[in-house]
This record gives sequence, structure tokens and C-alpha cells, in this order.
Amino acid sequence: MGALLLNILSKYSEAFCSLIEGKNEEMSTSEISGGEVDPCEDLTDDDIRTAIQNATGPRSALFVP
Repeated sequence: MGALLLNILSKYSEAFCSLIEGKNEEMSTSEISGGEVDPCEDLTDDDIRTAIQNATGPRSALFVP
């Protein structure tokens, strides 16, 4: 049972890595896919500003997180 689970997880991991690296054989070449999720959809400008200020600490940051 453990070997079967390990095999399933290994195949899933390989498929996921090939998809991320752009080497997936099932990838469509006729249409663009992915990149459709907006990570800031539910955030306001004030939420983002507050998160940046909280991440900088007492000094201003050289790079914005």
C-alpha cells in the first residue's frame, strides 16, 4: 500500500514539474492558458499599503516585498 501511494505521488510530482517547466506533452499550442488568477482581487490599496508597511519594520525597505 505504501509503495502504491509513493508511486502515485511521484507521478503526480513529475507531471506537476513538467507542467510548470513548460515540458508537458498535453499542453495546448493553439490557445493561451494559465495566468488567469488575480492575486490581489480581494485586496484594497489600503490592505496592500498596510502589508508593505508591516513588512518593512522600523526602517524603510530598500526593496518593496
